[in-house]
Amino acid sequence: MSNQSPYWVEGSSIAGDPGLLQQRTSASLGAVITGRRRMQAGARRDAGALSQDLQLPDLHDYAVRVTQPGVVAGEAARIQGEFVHDAIESNPSRLQDFNLHQPQSSHASIDRNAPFLVVRPGCAAEAEPVYLPPDVNTLLCVTEQCLLSRNVGSVIVAGNQPLPQWLDMDAAISHCAAGIGIWHWASNDAGSEPDVVMACCGDVPTLETLAAVEILRQLFPALKIRVVNVVDLRTLQTRGEHPRGLTDDEFDALFTRDKPIEFAFNGNPALIHQLVYRRTSQDNLQVRGYRVDATTSTPFDMAVQNGVDRFHLAGEVIDRLPQLQEFAAGARRFIRERLAEHRRHIREYGEDMPQIREWTWGSGCVVTAAALHPPASPVDSPAGVTRHSTARSPALRDNAD
Repeated sequence: MSNQSPYWVEGSSIAGDPGLLQQRTSASLGAVITGRRRMQAGARRDAGALSQDLQLPDLHDYAVRVTQPGVVAGEAARIQGEFVHDAIESNPSRLQDFNLHQPQSSHASIDRNAPFLVVRPGCAAEAEPVYLPPDVNTLLCVTEQCLLSRNVGSVIVAGNQPLPQWLDMDAAISHCAAGIGIWHWASNDAGSEPDVVMACCGDVPTLETLAAVEILRQLFPALKIRVVNVVDLRTLQTRGEHPRGLTDDEFDALFTRDKPIEFAFNGNPALIHQLVYRRTSQDNLQVRGYRVDATTSTPFDMAVQNGVDRFHLAGEVIDRLPQLQEFAAGARRFIRERLAEHRRHIREYGEDMPQIREWTWGSGCVVTAAALHPPASPVDSPAGVTRHSTARSPALRDNAD
């Protein structure tokens, strides 16, 4: 057997000195694995080293032409698919995988995956954006943002049924850049303090919120309503929790500090409460959203089951505002009758009522004096009590000719 020391490097004995062996071995290996010569730093292993900017089509080429909000209809998912298809065609070696997940659902417009959105308030700055665009043009904008972003996974929740379109492309670009904003064309507070804030997030909740606004305006023309639309859920967080989050002053400028907030959301209501729990106005917030016990039905009936339809939203505002209580009985009766009419119609015909399916912004919901205040009858009434008030609200005076 050889009498050589067990410690032998490059023909030189370093007998009895394992520290020297470790030093020389580390130096030798370090020269191999530093910098871009490391195996894991190879271009094929580090995809970021090969990434290039995408050449995307012009959004305006796919835009829905909106000359008046809520009149023309559009299919968000179909037009988004056309944009993504052309983006892939224009970047065959750069954009090869884009997952457009469409659940195996029927014609119901409320996405059954939306309730399972999870947004952690204290997450890192690079955490995924969560977008709920209200129409085609905003969907195109957030899709472009997702394609241009790097090292970030994004979530988009959108429907695939024809729905009213609200914003032209230039307005959509501005709205999505902010992620949240007041829709002044749908509001009548004229920059002053509103009586109530109607907030919405998601395509169907936006539609139903705006329809509720029209009902409330007909019932109570003097009521000052502010409409706030949310595209990016991250904006509801504080600036300290996420860079897209609003400061407290910015949040209060939108939602006020002390006015009732009625929020319609295409997801679990608890998520909105989770995001705004540090805000001054959190106690004024009432959120209506998806409930897991709803069954698949017509598109509008899905909204009714979840309480995010126009009638439930309008009724909630009436119940919450003390200044409306003098004339609230007739308004509540009108809402109950419309919901009963809806249930009878879908049972008989299996589809939503024409006035629901064909509703457009500005078309209104016909509210007559007779519908709100049917003739009072003293029959079977306790002494000194009448069944119906004979007082007429400002809404009735304006609408009764």
